[in-house]
Amino acid sequence: MSTVINLISSFIGPKTEATFEASLNALAAEVARYFGCHQVGILTARGARKSATLTGCFPMAGRKDLATSIADLHRQGAIGIALEAKAHHSYGSWTVQAIHDDDRVYGAMILNLAEVDLTQTAELGFIGQQLGAQIAVSRLHEKMLAGHRNLPSKLAFQAKEVAFLSEFDALTKLPNLRSLNGFLDAKTRDEPEEGFWLVWLRIVDFHRINQGFGHDCGDAVLVEVAERLQRVLGHQHGVARVAGDSFGVYASCEHYAEQADLEHLVKQLIAAITQPFQWQDIQLPIKCGAGAVSYPVPIQSTADLLIAAEVNANHAIQNMVNTVEINGSIDKAKRSRRLLVEAQLNKSLSSGQFELYYQPKIEITSGKLVGAEALLRWHHGENGMVEPDDFLEIAERGDQIAQLGRWVLREACRRLRLWRDEGHKSLVLSINLSPKQLHRQDLVADVAAALREFSLPPYALQLELTESIAAADQSTVSRRFGELKKLGVQLALDDFGKGYTGLATLKKIPATSIKLDRSFIQDVVHDEVDQAIVESVVQMAHKLGKRVVAEGVESLAQMEYLKKIGCDEAQGYFIRPPISAQNFYQLLQEWNAENTVE
Repeated sequence: MSTVINLISSFIGPKTEATFEASLNALAAEVARYFGCHQVGILTARGARKSATLTGCFPMAGRKDLATSIADLHRQGAIGIALEAKAHHSYGSWTVQAIHDDDRVYGAMILNLAEVDLTQTAELGFIGQQLGAQIAVSRLHEKMLAGHRNLPSKLAFQAKEVAFLSEFDALTKLPNLRSLNGFLDAKTRDEPEEGFWLVWLRIVDFHRINQGFGHDCGDAVLVEVAERLQRVLGHQHGVARVAGDSFGVYASCEHYAEQADLEHLVKQLIAAITQPFQWQDIQLPIKCGAGAVSYPVPIQSTADLLIAAEVNANHAIQNMVNTVEINGSIDKAKRSRRLLVEAQLNKSLSSGQFELYYQPKIEITSGKLVGAEALLRWHHGENGMVEPDDFLEIAERGDQIAQLGRWVLREACRRLRLWRDEGHKSLVLSINLSPKQLHRQDLVADVAAALREFSLPPYALQLELTESIAAADQSTVSRRFGELKKLGVQLALDDFGKGYTGLATLKKIPATSIKLDRSFIQDVVHDEVDQAIVESVVQMAHKLGKRVVAEGVESLAQMEYLKKIGCDEAQGYFIRPPISAQNFYQLLQEWNAENTVE
C-alpha cells in the first residue's frame, strides 16, 4: 500500500497529457498488483477536452466496451451515487470506485473484482479519496501557473506555492496526508520504540452539507473544524487534513500513556467538532466519529496504520455517531490490527489459507499413538503465519467463529476418515470448542452431520472445552455436553486445574476425559506440591471413570513420572509439536510399528 500512496503523491505538480497518463498507468499497474487482479482501469476527465480517458491495464479489445459501459454509468448517475455513499459498486465482474474529493467526482477506478471484502472496501475508498484530493491539488497548480508562464518573478512565487501545496492542504492550511505519511514514516524509522497514537476523525454525512448548502458552506465548516482542533490540541500534538471529510491527529504516548488518557483527549476533540456551526441564519449540527490505533504495531507500512485508524472510525460511526473506537494500547501492540484481521478472515477461509495441524497424543503405558489434537493455523498471503492468539479471539468477537468452527469440524472429520481407511481404526481426533460455538443451537446437529458425511463412529471424535469456560456457564455446558454425550462423542475438559472450580465442574459436567494444565507438568519432577496435585487429580479422575491426559510434556523424566502415577495419556513437545497432516500421517505409519515412546 505504501507504493500506491507514493504513486498517488506523484500527481502533485503540473503535468502534460503524456506524463499524466503515464502516472495513471503506473498507478493502475500497482493497484492491480496490490489487489491481485488482472485488469485495472482509471477513468478521468483531463484537460480542456472534458472527455473521459480510459487508461490502465486493459487489453485494447476491451477498451471500447468498457469505456462505453462506464460512460453509461456516468449518464445514469451510478458513479455519482457511489461517491455520495463514499463506497464502491459492483457491476457484473467489475467493481467501480469513485475518485473524489469532498463531493466532487474526478473519475472512477475500475477493477475486475467481483467480490470485495471489508478490508478491500476500506482500501479502495482510501485510494479513491486520496487520488481525488491529489488530482484536485494538481488542477489548482495548473490554474495558478496558467496565467503566469511568461512572468519569471511570479513563477518563482508560484513555485513556492506549489511546494507548499505538496505538503499542506490549500483550504485549511493544515499538513496534508502526504505530509502526515512522511512524518509517520520518519517517526517509525528513526524512533521505532517510541509509542504514539494515531486518531482519525471523520465528519459524518459531510457530503450532505455540500449538497444542501453548497461548497462554500462545506469549505467554511472544514476551516472551522480545523481551527477547533488546533485550539484543543495546542502545539503539543499534530493535526492534518487526511481526506475530504477527515482529519488525522498524532498524539505521543509520552503525554497519553494510558488508553483512558487518549479516550479523554478524543472526547474533547469530538465535543469541539460537534458544536453547532453557524451558517448565515442557520445553525448546522455536525456529527463526528473517531477511530484510534496505537504504535508500535506489526504493520507493513504507515499506510496500513492510517487505514486501520480510518476503519476504526467508520466502525464507530456505524455503531453510534459522536463516539470513538480505540483499537489497541501501548502495551499490547497487536490489537491495532484487529479490524483488519477481522475483515480478512472470510476471504482467507474461501481462499484456502487455513490449515489444521495435529499434535499427537500417546497412551503412556503402551507407548501407542492413540490420537491427536487438531489445531488451527492461518497462512496469510501477505503476513505469513498468523498466530492463533492473534485471530481466534477476533473471530470469537465477530461472526466468523461459527464458520471457522464448522470448517475445523469438517476438515478434521475428513482427515480422520482418510486415516481410518488406511487402517488406523483406533485413532481419536480432538477439536476445541469456543464459547460461541457451545451456545449455538445447531452445534449438536453440525457434529452429527459431519459424522454422517464421513461415516465416522461418534467415539472417534473428541470435543474439548476449557475448564474456565465450563465453570463460567455450567448450566449451558452441562446441557450441551449432555446432548453431545447422547450422540456418542467423547468430551474433555481442557486446561484442568487452571481455574478455581475444578471439583465442582467435574461433578456437573459429563466429561469423559480431563486434560491437566501444562503448568502442573512443568515442574512436576521436582516440585512436591505439583506432584501432590497431579497424583490427586489422577486418582480422583479414575474413581469417577474419567481418563487423564497430561499436556505440555517436554522431557523423559516427566514422562516416566506420569507413567509411575498411572496417568493415561500424554501430549507435548517431547512427543511431537503440532505438525502438518502429511507429517502426522507419516508419523502414524512409523510410530505404532515401533510401539515405544521415543
